[in-house]
Order: sequence, then structure tokens, then C-alpha cells
Amino acid sequence: MCKVILTRDKSFYRTFAKLALTLMLEQAVILSVNLADNLMLGAYSEASLSGVAAVNQIQFVLQQVAYALGNGMIVLASQYWGQKRLKEIRQLSSIALRGEILLSLLLFALVSLFPAGTLRLFTSQPMFISEGVKYLRIIRFSYLFFTLTAVLLSTMRVVEQVKIALQASLLALYDISERTRELAGAYMLIQSVVLFTMSYQMPVNTGIIRGGGDTRFAMILDLVSIWGIVMPVSLLCAFVWKLSPIVVIIALNSDQVFKCIPACIRVNSYKWVRKLTRA
Repeated sequence: MCKVILTRDKSFYRTFAKLALTLMLEQAVILSVNLADNLMLGAYSEASLSGVAAVNQIQFVLQQVAYALGNGMIVLASQYWGQKRLKEIRQLSSIALRGEILLSLLLFALVSLFPAGTLRLFTSQPMFISEGVKYLRIIRFSYLFFTLTAVLLSTMRVVEQVKIALQASLLALYDISERTRELAGAYMLIQSVVLFTMSYQMPVNTGIIRGGGDTRFAMILDLVSIWGIVMPVSLLCAFVWKLSPIVVIIALNSDQVFKCIPACIRVNSYKWVRKLTRA
């Protein structure tokens, strides 16, 4: 039996384009925040830049957990939105909000009590840790506001209100060494290649499959690809085989390429369509 994968409803494409473009701009603004920190502080020294990069790893962990809670809420609440069951959406938003507040408070306490110890998880250089602690003392106060914002923005996405998430961004210039400039150029080249496959597998895995209710497939795929393949190979490249940073970067981004295969197979099987709501 032939399965219909397109629709002739032009209003669907207009709505999709409006939501997608707004979300793309929102993500660009979010990503520019850490970039702005790096660019401004990098004007002082590479040690400052490295210290901020280490602190941003803590922020990255917070973001991933916060987005996991938010996206879990989105998957379930979106089905309630399709049924116009606003009461259940409010309940889910409340649960996610309490979880995010608890998460931010725990992380705030951790970095307040053990700032240097927390940064040692990401770098062993005393100079980088010293510079990072200065930045961490300031940025830690944003954790609560970040998690609250993440839940509220997720809730607004559920009910198709995405324009409010757009904000202004800031960019600056800074001086770096020639070696750092070469590595940055190589990194951008690698990312420009990875972008092609990433632009397929990420919308399919995190958008279509997970959005359709099949969160287990996306979780297993990420666990196997990241912890079973990418991390071990990257650790071997960096610390055992002592390969160049460029090779390590390629290894760290390799999952964006090979995840396209299982993503393509799964999305065309239509086994990802799940009904998660209860009557």
C-alpha cells in the first residue's frame, strides 16, 4: 500500500515555514550567547577564552538536561494541543517547571561549593581553572533563569507561539594566535561538511521520530552512537594514539554522518507513530 508523505494543503506549508523559520532564528540567538562570551573574553587572553569554554561545558550539561525535560514535555503536550486539552498542557508545564527549578538549584549549589573541582572535570590546566572560576561566579546566577525560560519557551512552542522567543544578539572581535586561527579554520571546514548530514538526521531523529512519540529509538540511537562509538574512538584518538586535534574533532562529529542511515530506515518504516495521550 502506498503511503502518503506529502499534503496538498498550502496552509500546512505556510504554518510549517513560519514556525520553522522562527525557531531557527531563536536557536541562532541562543547559540550566539556563549559565542559572545567567548569573543568578548577572548580579547583578554587565550587563557580567559579556555576558562570560559570550560565553564560553558557546565552550561552545556545544564542545557541538555533542561532541553530533555522540555522536549519530553513538548512530545506529550503537543498531542494534547492537537486535542485542544489545555488543562493537561498546564499540568505538564507545571511538572516540567518544578523539575527545572530543582535542577538549577542543585547545579547552583554544586558550582558554588566546589567551583574549581567542578571545572577540573573539563580541564586540568590551573590557569584555565583560575580564569574559569572568575566567570563561573557570575554565570551561575543565570542557571535558574535559563531553566525557567527553557520550560516557558517549550510550553509556547506547544501552543504554536514561537515569535516571543526571539531576542537580540551581540558579536565582537578578538585576537588569537596563528595556531588557534588554523584550528578554528579547520573546525569550521569540518562543521560545514557535517552540516549536510546533520541537517537531515537531526530533524528526522529529534523532530519527526521523537515528535511522533517514539522517544525510545532516539535515545537508544544517541546512547549507542555517542557512548558506544564516538566517545571511545575520540578518547583513543586524543589520549592513546595522540592524533592531531583536527582528527579528534572529526571523530567527535562522526555520529552526525552515520546516524543518517538508521534515521532513514526508521522514518520510512512509520513505526514511530505513537499515541501517548489518554482519553
